[in-house]
Amino acid sequence: MRGTRLEKRNASFWTESAVGKMLSILCVLSLFLVSSCEYGIGEGFYRPHDVSERASSLTVVSDSDTEILSSSVGGRKYRVLAVSDIHFGKNGNADSNARKVLEWVRMQGDIDMCINVGDTADHGRAEELDSFVSFENELKSLGVKNVYSCLGNHDLYNSGWESWKEKVYPNASFYTFTIGSISYYFIDSASGSLGKAQMKMLDDAMKADENKKIVVSHYPIHSEVLMGFCGLQETKESDLLLDMFYSNGVIQVIEGHSHVYGENDFKRFKEVNVPSLCKEGHWVLFTVDEENMKVSHRLIKR
Repeated sequence: MRGTRLEKRNASFWTESAVGKMLSILCVLSLFLVSSCEYGIGEGFYRPHDVSERASSLTVVSDSDTEILSSSVGGRKYRVLAVSDIHFGKNGNADSNARKVLEWVRMQGDIDMCINVGDTADHGRAEELDSFVSFENELKSLGVKNVYSCLGNHDLYNSGWESWKEKVYPNASFYTFTIGSISYYFIDSASGSLGKAQMKMLDDAMKADENKKIVVSHYPIHSEVLMGFCGLQETKESDLLLDMFYSNGVIQVIEGHSHVYGENDFKRFKEVNVPSLCKEGHWVLFTVDEENMKVSHRLIKR
């Protein structure tokens, strides 16, 4: 009799426990869905245009803007402004901190190039990218010769890839260009992984390229900031990329996503995590010394 009552009590306990757990999960999911409405509720568990589609080939950028930049800065030291996680559309910080960057560039002068490391738009909306295009045009009016952008995970919300490839130069997420004798590689890590096809194309391109290289990725490759929680999804992929960079003349890796500043020194190359312009109001100035094939950097706080 006691055993029967105990069995019934245990059965009742586990039933109540299971129901409680299910209710907790449903509550969490409900909160997630409500909070994610602005980010594309219909894409909560599936997002179109995956990385295999976005990065189906490596685009070689060789247009007049890049040629002008190369002829202007090739063979000497030049300065590169790097901003990340602007999150236009999130709040007023995005616009006010973008204005701070423009004022700083106006005072500095002689900023040759700008790299935007991703999460340009907070919700992936076309009007948020329009704000970035205006920011880009103002930078150019201040003497910045060209602006190159990396795709971020927030840029994909609300089917944002369609607007991105239409509005954001050079209208590709996986591309390369050459400045003097340094090759730049912008990789598509916006889904948290490059995928096998992009990894193979990147490896093949780097092996065939004798230049020293600078790599730009939205997701950190190895950065230890925030205990590594913001890095690539697969540690194996991270390890393969580090080995690829180490073996193929990479001298600098530039990345964002974590919103905080960080750096790692791998001897042959350095990894710098550019903080969020929206959240921190900071950015990074890189100086590329092409003659000595060295890259130095300085965190700018305003």
